[in-house]
Amino acid sequence: MVNFNTITANDTVGRMATTYDFGQVTAMAGESDSFSPRYLTVANFQYPNPEEVGIGVCGWTDTASVCATSINGNSAVQQFGLPSSIWSGDTTEVDNLGAKDQLKLIVNAGYQFTGQFILGSLDDNNGSGGFEDGYVTYGASTVHFTRTATGAVVDMGTATIGHAAGFGADVFLLTLGNFSPSITQVMFAAGAPGNTTGTNNDYLVTAADVTPVPLPAAGWLLLGGLGALRAALRRRSLG
Repeated sequence: MVNFNTITANDTVGRMATTYDFGQVTAMAGESDSFSPRYLTVANFQYPNPEEVGIGVCGWTDTASVCATSINGNSAVQQFGLPSSIWSGDTTEVDNLGAKDQLKLIVNAGYQFTGQFILGSLDDNNGSGGFEDGYVTYGASTVHFTRTATGAVVDMGTATIGHAAGFGADVFLLTLGNFSPSITQVMFAAGAPGNTTGTNNDYLVTAADVTPVPLPAAGWLLLGGLGALRAALRRRSLG
């Protein structure tokens, strides 16, 4: 698993550029159907039952949170280890209360997605039963997930969702179905596809499971041949 929250210290947050390379996965933040660039943000609240963990999108209405243009008098985009006092879970999120924020994850060369993603803060953050929901698209597939009073459900597409071990009650493991290693990009967004208003939807993407791309059989044969050649040359030099 690539854990997106670990780039900043425990109990702090960070603001990043519109694109950030996590080594195995590159994250990009955008908004609306045209994917206009937005800033990424990350939370790493490690209290006894962490929920606000992972990366999200700074929406256009964010003015009083980590997404503000100036933070502590410093307008630099990339800042990690920022105090939680400037964090707002209501404004730093995947959709920013219906602003159609989108989080794009692209697997880097040499790796492939396996279909498992951890989603943080699928909670009833305003206490009115407005549980988080959202969707993820990959290839020709779309999955919609919704937080409920007792857990979370997938109500469109092929996938399973359940609590993520080691996290709080509002963090869930989403396992996509019909997943192919050839899928190199996934897009997380708000509400349901085509829904421009959304609900709360301030969920974060905490982690993604990736594995190295297997070397084709021909590649193993080539490596074996090179090894044999090196051994033969070494014997000749010793002889």
